[in-house]
Amino acid sequence: MSDIMLGVDVTVVKTATEGPEWPLGSKYTDPKTGHEYRYINADTAIAAVGDFLTPTLADTDAPWSVVPAATAGIDIAGVSVSIIAAEGFGWMLTDGKKTLCNVADAVVAGDMLGTTTTAGRLDAITFTTTAATLAQLTAGFKSQRGCRVLALTDGTAGNTATVQIRS
Repeated sequence: MSDIMLGVDVTVVKTATEGPEWPLGSKYTDPKTGHEYRYINADTAIAAVGDFLTPTLADTDAPWSVVPAATAGIDIAGVSVSIIAAEGFGWMLTDGKKTLCNVADAVVAGDMLGTTTTAGRLDAITFTTTAATLAQLTAGFKSQRGCRVLALTDGTAGNTATVQIRS
């Protein structure tokens, strides 16, 4: 997944010591797939490819600093395409199709997905009562502010599925 002309390989990561290869927030569109990526700083370690990421909210963090999503009902910034050490640098997918993403096993193809309390994992956005609670409505609204994620396949026992992510 690299473009020889531009020298972009979205799987290359850099450590904090090496420093960023590209300016944070750089946008890259793969000419072969049309998938869009953003260059990020991992505020904490991104332990798995396919983990969903959210912006870091700490005052001292730079724009495009992200962490694995671990709070229900927050913005989704993108999905990891590489394992990145804490304070390291790499790319996240913000628009396109990705296989083996971290989702709850109960996810069904066609579900809109939102964040959960399990780091990096998404689950179906559902309303479990006839009259939606304020918390459910808030979670549904917040999940649509960042990237929107749609399950393209059912979740597996290994908690993975193929998704479509849109910025």
